[in-house]
Amino acid sequence: MAIDKKSYSLLASYLSGNISTAERAIVEKWIDESLENKQVFEEAQKIWLSTSVVLPYKDIDSAQLLRNLHSRIVEKQRLLEKVVYMIRPHKLYWRIAAGVSLLMISYFVIRWATRENFIIESGNQVATIYLPDSTKVWLNVDSRLTYPRKFDVRKVELQGEAFFSVRKNTSDFTISTTNTLTKVLGTSFNVKEQGDSLVTLTVAKGTVKFSTKHSESDESMFVKANQMAVFEPQSKLQKKQNNDPSFAEWREQNNPAFLGEKSKPALFLSNAYTWRKNRINQSVIDGTLTNKASLAAYKNVVFEVNYIKHDGTAVTVNITITDTIYPGNRLSYRRRLLDIFSETQSVVVTLKSAEVTSTNSY
Repeated sequence: MAIDKKSYSLLASYLSGNISTAERAIVEKWIDESLENKQVFEEAQKIWLSTSVVLPYKDIDSAQLLRNLHSRIVEKQRLLEKVVYMIRPHKLYWRIAAGVSLLMISYFVIRWATRENFIIESGNQVATIYLPDSTKVWLNVDSRLTYPRKFDVRKVELQGEAFFSVRKNTSDFTISTTNTLTKVLGTSFNVKEQGDSLVTLTVAKGTVKFSTKHSESDESMFVKANQMAVFEPQSKLQKKQNNDPSFAEWREQNNPAFLGEKSKPALFLSNAYTWRKNRINQSVIDGTLTNKASLAAYKNVVFEVNYIKHDGTAVTVNITITDTIYPGNRLSYRRRLLDIFSETQSVVVTLKSAEVTSTNSY
């Protein structure tokens, strides 16, 4: 199976699960044929799970699309404080990126509305979006987000529902609905517009300014964390306490990105560790576990530890990290092996499994 457009189409079918038994066998045989094939597949799989923007075929500018994809991945890795090491970076990586992106591996569609704006429509799945200023947006089903191609003024238009995690900046970030304006510098909150009338703002972190449009009084109020505000036509803005901690759980439903985080925890949990012998000849593993998922929190993380005794005997044990590690967080751990009477030669720690728990983290 040579690496060409047809091959990437077959890979896309394999990654989506929409593939025949015969074709699956062809792909799996190709993966096992060489280390390079395995690396190509693993990189394609990572891009499949993390890519969230696509253009219709008629609008594709291949070179620009690759530049955009590269910028998004570099920015994402920078935010995760991870150095990206590519195999043959100017050949293998771009070959994979080109194949995957041009095959429209995506969870939602960007359509060109005008020369100035992007329009993003989520359709029947939750969309995860990174705006040019690194603000993250979860767009609920049947919702639409419009933002300018030149994002020097941080203003978006929303129809439907979205959760915003706004990157802090010196300039305001504004969300415009038909009848309201929501303005912040950097915080997390949910905006829900129902029809052309009712708008509900629920704040998770920080303080948000919420105001009306097209009214004689131009009302406004500041809404803090754990509060919500409601706009209704012919009525004043109302503010009250939010007693629903699961108000943004919809982000986990019909969300392919979250399903990827749930089914493939090894792609989103990074483990850095050191190994040493202490004074009583016991192996000590000091590690740092990092959760790079956007929504999934992990607990009961099981590592398989393989070590070699001085006589060449291989030993395998499991260690479990029971604490919950939330998206974007790190967790340090220390574990000791029962090898006091052994001159251990090497220790290798590999992620074996992890449980996903609902986070309600913002």
